[in-house]
Amino acid sequence: MSDSSRVRRSAPEDLPFLRAMLFEAAFWRPGEPRPPQDEGLARPDLAKLLRGFGKRTGDLGVVAERDGRPAGAAWCRLWTPAEHSYGFVDAQTPELAIGVLPELRGQGIGLQLLRALAVVASEDGHPRLSLSVEHANPARRLYERAGYREHARDDGDATLVLDLLDPALWRSLPRGRPARTVVPSAGQESVWDYPRPPLLEPARRPVRVEHAGQVVAESARALRVCETASPPTYYLPPEDVRRELLTPSRSRSFCEWKGSARYWTLDLDGRTVPDAAWSYPDPTPAFAGLRDHLAFFVGRVDACFLGDERVRPQPGGFYGGWVTDDVVGPFKGEPGTEGW
Repeated sequence: MSDSSRVRRSAPEDLPFLRAMLFEAAFWRPGEPRPPQDEGLARPDLAKLLRGFGKRTGDLGVVAERDGRPAGAAWCRLWTPAEHSYGFVDAQTPELAIGVLPELRGQGIGLQLLRALAVVASEDGHPRLSLSVEHANPARRLYERAGYREHARDDGDATLVLDLLDPALWRSLPRGRPARTVVPSAGQESVWDYPRPPLLEPARRPVRVEHAGQVVAESARALRVCETASPPTYYLPPEDVRRELLTPSRSRSFCEWKGSARYWTLDLDGRTVPDAAWSYPDPTPAFAGLRDHLAFFVGRVDACFLGDERVRPQPGGFYGGWVTDDVVGPFKGEPGTEGW
């Protein structure tokens, strides 16, 4: 995609454009007559795909823009055995749909959308995505290029699945340095100089987490993880955390490098903060040093400090990086970075 392009999360006001892209996806055959959009999308099998979109758990979407105007969209939602679409696998697997304006096809927008939605779905804790594609649809090659593999087939179409827990998927994603990268000054680090796979190393300053006027965690032995495009995350040894204030939540996520994470709810003086922290109880061998260490979301507690510097949260609300004056970006999580 060109420098004038970006991919962002969808918003409620994007629903008319998503409907237009659903129409393009459903009536894709060149040369065949197409009904008016409203008539075509009134078909029961299509009408349900975007009905109330954004109001159900598992509804996720991304929109590609070209020169400030929508160019394509991809979205997914969860279904049940009682109500589902053609690419249904199970109740835990969101099914994807995608559409690109006809005049902009073949320019990389579809692949960018597929990759961005994979990132968003993984961050939301989904283990895989599915979709349905007719055997005659040339878009299947695009889906396979994005990592989708055949799960089931019948005479007319195939169900493809993308395994979001497969480390090879994430290693294959490009992570090019953006044109607007900030050049670090003396004493600063650029997140675009951090490695991939990430680096695990001792923190260079003491770490402190505060909430409701009390110190929740404090350590001079914390570890930090530095990965391309994100500010560092900080992990404190369990003995340096007031574990009596934390209870395990039901949330889970997966990191292609570190493994499966569990989340912790903070409860202090009647103030409950769901998923305030996370940990890796059984990390991959390369990150064994993180076992049972706890990391805190800066934006979910009252304050976090590195030494005497108060930390800012990584943009986007979905990430756990700690932004300080000695780290420059741009950072993953800012608008238009969903595909990073």
